[in-house]
Amino acid sequence: AVVSTQSTGTTATEEGKCLDTGRAVMPAGQPLQFFGCHGGTTQELSYDSTAKLIYHSEDNRCLDRTDVTLGAPVRLLPCDLTKGSQRWDLVPASEHQNPGSL
Repeated sequence: AVVSTQSTGTTATEEGKCLDTGRAVMPAGQPLQFFGCHGGTTQELSYDSTAKLIYHSEDNRCLDRTDVTLGAPVRLLPCDLTKGSQRWDLVPASEHQNPGSL
């Protein structure tokens, strides 16, 4: 799925689903889920374009993709600038070669 960051701070798919922690206080390492976009705090993610980190606005943990297996969940873990698994290059959906294949 193509994922885009919206002005509301949510991160949404073309299907109208947003990355969501599932609860206000989420244990470290718990997988994020896609849920219907509602703009609540469980969906507030921010992007630091200098560090290339996506972090949860409430607790400042970072989106991590340690497991790169296709379909593996992303998780919120303590931010670590040395971890490549927490670096994200956000590219506008219009710049994807074949957005339908993502």
